[in-house]
Amino acid sequence: RGGIATCSGYGQACHDYLMALLHAGVEFDVEPLSDANTTNLPNRYHRLLSHLVSDPFATNSYTHVIIHTDPNLPQRFIKDVPHGVKKILFTTWEADRIHMREAKIVDEFFDALVVPSQFNMDLIAKAGIRSRAFCIPHAFDSSWYRHQATREVKTKLPTSRPYAFYNISTWTARKNPLAPILAYLAEFNPDENVRFVHATNNYQQNDILNLMYSGAVRKHPRLEVVGIPRLTDEEVMMLHRTSD
Repeated sequence: RGGIATCSGYGQACHDYLMALLHAGVEFDVEPLSDANTTNLPNRYHRLLSHLVSDPFATNSYTHVIIHTDPNLPQRFIKDVPHGVKKILFTTWEADRIHMREAKIVDEFFDALVVPSQFNMDLIAKAGIRSRAFCIPHAFDSSWYRHQATREVKTKLPTSRPYAFYNISTWTARKNPLAPILAYLAEFNPDENVRFVHATNNYQQNDILNLMYSGAVRKHPRLEVVGIPRLTDEEVMMLHRTSD
């Protein structure tokens, strides 16, 4: 159970972990934790669509259920899991500590905990979590990236182009998308040969206009917002390559 076909970091990690299971020959089904808009799923993940189920315990039996989500009340996703089925939480903490409430939830409701980094393993030890914990780094298909890199090298970039800054994030307060934009506007004049690209799946234009108004910015250096509703993997790779 995870964020398949969602435009998020958890969604990307979910896709690559599932492809790793597929490559390893593990039998599994996938139940989306939110509405799965399959049009968001890049072609290289379409093999996962045949594994989608909507009501798994109605017709199937399982040995394990993995909940791949953020650590905010994850036990709400296992209420219908039958007795005897192993319950595994797959999550990550971005903060430098694990709250006592979250540690208690892991111990009370889950048989095992999986995280993607040693940083998280250290947090688990400090929090005193007693459930078995495993570190499984994020998976990715290295052959796909090598293919993309080889194809991109053949694409010649203009010899004269603006110096490009860029940021990739969702337009939420937690990601603070206005901070890099503010730094850019404060540093450069409109006649300088620079550009700033913000890649996001959603944004509020008024947030930028209010930022300019409050700073009395009448003319601004080149500023672009791209990725509505989303960039393809190929476009993201090209954004990395064409930015400084």
